[in-house]
Amino acid sequence: MSSQEMEIILSRQLSSYLAMPIVIVDTDGSAISYNESAETLLGRRFDEDAQGQEWTALFRPTNRHGAALPSGTLPMDVVLATWRP
Repeated sequence: MSSQEMEIILSRQLSSYLAMPIVIVDTDGSAISYNESAETLLGRRFDEDAQGQEWTALFRPTNRHGAALPSGTLPMDVVLATWRP
C-alpha cells in the first residue's frame, strides 16, 4: 500500500468523525469521498455517486443575492488551477 493510499484512508476516517461537511477530491476535482455531513448538504449519499463526478453539479454556490458565483472564483477552482492551497 502506498503512502498516498494510506493518507486517503486516514483522511476518510478522520472526516467520518467530524460534523463539518468534508469532500475529499483528487487532482482532477473528482470526489474520492465525502462524509455524512456533506451528504446532507449535497442531498445525496456518496455510495449513490460511485464515480464521484456528479458532486459538483449538486453544489451550486451563490452570492447573498442568489446569483451563481462565476466559474474560476471558487476556492476549489483556484486550488486546482494554481496547485496551491
